[in-house]
Amino acid sequence: MNIMRAVSAVVLLLLMSTVGAAQFKIRDCESSAMQDLNWAVDYIDNNLDAILANATFVPSKYLNRIKRKWPRTTLDCAKNRKSCRDGAWAFQSAANIVHLCWDNIRSHTPRVTRCELVSIILHEKAHEAHVPKSAQHNDRRGYSFEVNSDLVYRFGNVARAYCNSAATTARRTAPASFNAQGLVAVESGGPAKLSLGAHCSRDAQCESGQCRGRICVCNDDSDCGPNKRCKKAGKNYCVPTGSLIGEYCRRNRDCAVGECERRSCVCDSDGDCHTTFGSPNFRCKKGGKNYCQPTNVPVGGACSRNSDCQSGLKCRRDRCK
Repeated sequence: MNIMRAVSAVVLLLLMSTVGAAQFKIRDCESSAMQDLNWAVDYIDNNLDAILANATFVPSKYLNRIKRKWPRTTLDCAKNRKSCRDGAWAFQSAANIVHLCWDNIRSHTPRVTRCELVSIILHEKAHEAHVPKSAQHNDRRGYSFEVNSDLVYRFGNVARAYCNSAATTARRTAPASFNAQGLVAVESGGPAKLSLGAHCSRDAQCESGQCRGRICVCNDDSDCGPNKRCKKAGKNYCVPTGSLIGEYCRRNRDCAVGECERRSCVCDSDGDCHTTFGSPNFRCKKGGKNYCQPTNVPVGGACSRNSDCQSGLKCRRDRCK
């Protein structure tokens, strides 16, 4: 009887792994792209938990969303799509699809590395999870400084950095979240408690004592670690405190600089921009969602009024000319 139970458990785990693997799709991609794409998918499968753990500046509810959605992702090689114009590398749409502008990626100089491909894919997954982005997220030509304070870009940067520091080659396997489903280390005191973000079915399984939506969530500020607090509403999640411009917030006191606006820390004065970017050549542009506007901008740079441009230039159609 015990042997039959053991065999049934193995079969169940294999079925779960097969279901998890079958859910992931790569479509409309030429054969020459498949080796690189499969490598990137394998790498994310095997390292997603570690990448998420390094993105401490992103609230846990978004990280949990990325983790849940990843096994059901479809990668699509988009061709002749309007969204791929102007050199875009990827874009995200409904139905859990990441569209890769493969012609742009393949022809880019310098060559896009496999770890950069990991970063591109997870950048788009962050968009799908609704990770807050900066007001000028889609205008990298004029606001390249915001790449360093934009949560979505920073998340992609974390993925690339982790991959570059510990890149490994792996066979295509079912996502780790499926392989580990139901496997709990047994110690003398009983099953090990699950950490935040782990899959659960009841409160008692979690270190925090809170299982919501089949994921362990925080119950108290101490569950979140340093420089974070537990936001209790709906499904609890950890919110960073002491945040800088561009980082996530729920209220003004979460921000070490500026104020909280539309769930991001934004500038409230010119001094906030000077402090953040270490330069006096910024001002706090207010209206809509506040952001730090560069001043002393050269020809072709982004502007919103003449005084943003270098001497002798005028601001025309949001560009210094």
